[in-house]
Amino acid sequence: MTLYRRLFAALALMVCFLIAAAPVRAQTAAIAPIHLTMKRVATVNLSEVANDVTVQSLPAPAIDQSLRATAVNRRIPRASLSGAAAADAQLRAALLALPKAPSIPFAPSSAPSIFGFNGLDALDTAIGRGLNVSSPTTGFGVEPPDQGLCVGNGEVIEMTNLEFAIYDTSGTRTHGPTRLSTVFGVPSSHFLSDPKCYYDQPTNTFFLVTIDLTDFTKSFLLVGVRPAASTTVTTYEIHTTNDGTDGTPIDPGCPCFGDQPLLGADANAIFVSTNEFPLSGPGFNGAQIYAISKSDLVAGLTARVFLFRGPIPLAEGIAASVQPATSPGGVFDTANGGTEFLMNSLDFFGGGDNRIAVWAMTNTCRLAAVPCAGPLLITAPPRIVHVHTYANPPSANQQTGPIPYGNATGNFAVEQIAANDDRMGQLVYVGGKLYAGLDTLVQVGGAFQAGIEYFIVKPSLHKVGTKLTFSAVVTKSAYVAHTAIDLSYPSIGVTTSGNAVMAFSLMGTTMNPSAGWLPIAKAGAKQIHIAATGAGPDDGFTGYPSPTSAARWGDYSAAVADGKNIWMAAEYIPSSCTPATYGSDKLCGMTRAPEANWGTFVSEFVAP
Repeated sequence: MTLYRRLFAALALMVCFLIAAAPVRAQTAAIAPIHLTMKRVATVNLSEVANDVTVQSLPAPAIDQSLRATAVNRRIPRASLSGAAAADAQLRAALLALPKAPSIPFAPSSAPSIFGFNGLDALDTAIGRGLNVSSPTTGFGVEPPDQGLCVGNGEVIEMTNLEFAIYDTSGTRTHGPTRLSTVFGVPSSHFLSDPKCYYDQPTNTFFLVTIDLTDFTKSFLLVGVRPAASTTVTTYEIHTTNDGTDGTPIDPGCPCFGDQPLLGADANAIFVSTNEFPLSGPGFNGAQIYAISKSDLVAGLTARVFLFRGPIPLAEGIAASVQPATSPGGVFDTANGGTEFLMNSLDFFGGGDNRIAVWAMTNTCRLAAVPCAGPLLITAPPRIVHVHTYANPPSANQQTGPIPYGNATGNFAVEQIAANDDRMGQLVYVGGKLYAGLDTLVQVGGAFQAGIEYFIVKPSLHKVGTKLTFSAVVTKSAYVAHTAIDLSYPSIGVTTSGNAVMAFSLMGTTMNPSAGWLPIAKAGAKQIHIAATGAGPDDGFTGYPSPTSAARWGDYSAAVADGKNIWMAAEYIPSSCTPATYGSDKLCGMTRAPEANWGTFVSEFVAP
């Protein structure tokens, strides 16, 4: 950890030489979106779909498994500078305040538990990818699960890499698990990843998104539309190869794909932001922001789509992982022709930062059923506001325990777990405020570890004469940490009345990977609660060889409001297995996949 100490210790020596940051490449006029086409892929009747019990047509399992661990959920490349620009970036990092955090206590054992149930797990995914449970072999596991949760109309939908399930609110599974390729109506040989889900109350519709890399020569953003209580999912695609194929724009380094789609919505549209990477070779084109007509999707029409095309200049770099907001209960900002808010972090060089960017997209009524006049606009540049320092967190530690797959592959130390980078997490807009969190390095009691920083931001749009001005104010910036426990992958759910709860994973040398939650506004005392206690250490293929590798985890949790309640889902380890048992039964009594043992826990917080 001496790297972090060196990074921040330079403050005292360099403060008298404070200078401006690297030259700002901000635009002075609004970014003009381009119009795209969207094609219908298929309509799938879920009542006619069997659960995942048949062998699928897939690439060689071990090759496909490796690709899923490395090809998607890519880390954002850090900018490479030299000369004066590099000196300015180093100075900015040195001037940051050390991210010291108090240790938040755990709730007492007498605290009431909340309702919850086990969701999808590694075995569900392995079976969906063709694992023969009568003769199980390695090569079918997937890490990380990439949680997608949405709730509405009495239904709880969970999506992971690469499964789909529906539950009622008592936790009874009413459909699935079904592989995502089946739900989206594409061949099982296609490479899908990063599912997200959103329930839209005004239209009583579930919207599902995922990326599709086909055979790694083309890529698409898939959008599924499922009316609540319906058995059908209709899927549409946006071609994202962006090399001129099929009328797509021609972007640097492409053919490309849009990694880790982030999903939001306002009254008129759904919004998906992706990070564009070349399918092969280096390069990064930053955030691509899609605005898709909600009314067209619900009506089954060829949806109108606008793209704010990257690279989008932002401060010293380009915008990446720009999170669009969701709003519970369909209480959207309808001023200025309909407004969608977005946020992202600004750690361009990997040295930490203390700024976040807040964006506003206005005149979204351009995508309404009856379009309004005027263009769809996004603030350029966005508002940049200051928060407490954040930086990429170190890998998380976990408690020693049985690792039968690790032992079987010549590994005898528990693996560390990747705690993500410091990109922005899920964003919620409620009562005129934005809520979001991210992973960060924190110092607790003199030790460096993984923790969380969350933000509450109040955006404001108002007219001065004929000019629309945009401002944003941070009303809260705070850390969530506990001594010797690593916390990661936060998601915040907020009710329309302002009760806010954060879901996350937590683990340490005295705690197996578990699912946790924390009230952050009006929902109770600021104490860390355990929703589900881990039964053993993570024992997944992406963390070996240990200790040189860190296992993939998350890559995100979920928290969504449904009326006065908040539903959460996070990854944890639901079961443990001895090497002896694993030696004779690689599924350990149908509790794990041969080379992965993650599970998810879905829980419900009832707001006071």
